Amino acid sequence: MRKRAENDLKKSRTELKPLSSQLMNIHENESKRIGAELHDGIAQTVSTIKMRAETAKMQIEKNDPAEVGKSLDSIIAISQIAVEEIRRVSRNLRPAMLDNLGILPTVSWLCREFEKTSSKIKIREYIDIDEKSILDQLKIVIFRIMQESFNNIARHSDASLVDLSLKQADCRILLTIKDNGGGFDVERTLNSEQSGKGLGLASMKERAELSGGVFHDRVC
Repeated sequence: MRKRAENDLKKSRTELKPLSSQLMNIHENESKRIGAELHDGIAQTVSTIKMRAETAKMQIEKNDPAEVGKSLDSIIAISQIAVEEIRRVSRNLRPAMLDNLGILPTVSWLCREFEKTSSKIKIREYIDIDEKSILDQLKIVIFRIMQESFNNIARHSDASLVDLSLKQADCRILLTIKDNGGGFDVERTLNSEQSGKGLGLASMKERAELSGGVFHDRVC
């Protein structure tokens, strides 16, 4: 009995190792993405505000109120950009809408936001599931997979139309995202460590599998 318990424990630890590694990879990729957004977006904007403030200070010392006013107007405008960038990063981390309104309104919101930023792409939604049928821990998984899928479509596809379906089939939740863009070699892309698309597919696959689901990506 003791030997069997030890073997079961050893087996559990062995199975947990790849899962822990996958979780670490997901967290690391998220950290890299957030770091890049902070550096390329917010940090640059705040740096511009700093330079404009230094300019305004020199203009005050020169007693040039007209130029000071222009500099302050510029600082106010750029500060508003920084505020919007911070809000965008915050929404991408976990939109408040997900907790306040639920996953279904959040799905529609994300689709509309994607259409705004990718104006040449139209999204058609097909929702056939109740909010209460989706476990809370799965809601963020659905959001992240949608988010990563949209990023891949925007960056690597020539698509003009995306069909998104979220429905319940028996005891399963099916999320399907299909675009009319060009295809690619799925296995080769997944195995490519240098490909941003490969990292995106791997991230979606890991999220689905760690949640007890199955991920399929195929060319039609």
